[in-house]
Amino acid sequence: MQVTVHDTIDDLGPAAIEPLEGSPLDFSYGVLRALERSLWGDLSVRYLAVNDGGALAAFTPLFVGTNLNFNALLPRLVQSGYAALLDSMGVGAGYSVAVAGCPLSDRGWIPTHPEADPHAVVKILLPEIEAVARACGADFLMLKDIHEKFPETGQFLKAGFVQTYSLPGVSLATPYGSFDEYIEHRTKNGRKHFRKNSRKAVERGLSVSFHEDFAELVPAVYPLFRQTFLKAKYHFEELSPYFYRECAASRSPRTELLVCEKEGRRVGSVMLVWNSREFAIKRVGVDYAHEESGLVYNVMMYEGMRRAIERGVPQVSLGQSTYVPKTRLGGVMQNLHLYLKGFKLSLHASFPVQRLWLRRYRSDRVLQTLGEPAE
Repeated sequence: MQVTVHDTIDDLGPAAIEPLEGSPLDFSYGVLRALERSLWGDLSVRYLAVNDGGALAAFTPLFVGTNLNFNALLPRLVQSGYAALLDSMGVGAGYSVAVAGCPLSDRGWIPTHPEADPHAVVKILLPEIEAVARACGADFLMLKDIHEKFPETGQFLKAGFVQTYSLPGVSLATPYGSFDEYIEHRTKNGRKHFRKNSRKAVERGLSVSFHEDFAELVPAVYPLFRQTFLKAKYHFEELSPYFYRECAASRSPRTELLVCEKEGRRVGSVMLVWNSREFAIKRVGVDYAHEESGLVYNVMMYEGMRRAIERGVPQVSLGQSTYVPKTRLGGVMQNLHLYLKGFKLSLHASFPVQRLWLRRYRSDRVLQTLGEPAE
């Protein structure tokens, strides 16, 4: 095995990436290509590929820049004290962060060919990730949102990374022959919630439409995505209109825009992303000036689920945050980890709140704080 470094995902190509297992949408050719072509600020990307006998055994993108909003995933106690941490690292406000993974990922993995040895892949890849991050001038390295079932996390700890919990991801299996069957498998409260929202949507005159070729709609719906970004409790990476236009042209994976309207006015939109293995409701936009923005959100989530089931996709990813409506849909919370390493000092000495940090975002603790979803 050997590791090569590339400046563009086109060097790898969709045919080589498609067979890899782990997170088939977040690390798909189309999503990464759209990100690469809409990079913002001083952000740059490299792709580290593990080659075995001329075939792609594994790869990971490495994003480096001073404008990555990675601390959105950190507890507020850490966020509020982060300026002091930066001062202690000697980099002030101009810190440069390297993030191994996809900035949009909520199911992080190192995509690996099913016939490759994951232990050998991680062993050869980890030192190269660090070397490229240092060469790009990073002060800080993060392995982002590694899923709890990733088998080689022990190697991260041996390499000197600090492990913390990220925000849990939410996903669910969809082994249903129809949307009606899916609804019948919900709890009594879940079925009641669906019927209530469906009735209200008709009464309020809400309608939805789907658009696979949606590039021309991006200017009209982008303000909705921005409203949700600004209102959200956790500010993840804000995507540019160009990212959505690039996604509209993707065929690996496929993309679609769901638009919710009332009396000809667009009041909500979500971007749907899928392939044969996974379906994701990836970005949500809502007009919060609308008197029933909560109803708009619920209608779009149910219609997104309907679309996934109609397409016969076996797994749906609902992303991070907004846990009450997602668990009501049947979503199951899954732990995700961040692995952190500083190049100017030991992070073990720099995070006295690590124990609190580790506890706060465990999925079982998040569920305890939610309680019973309100109807």
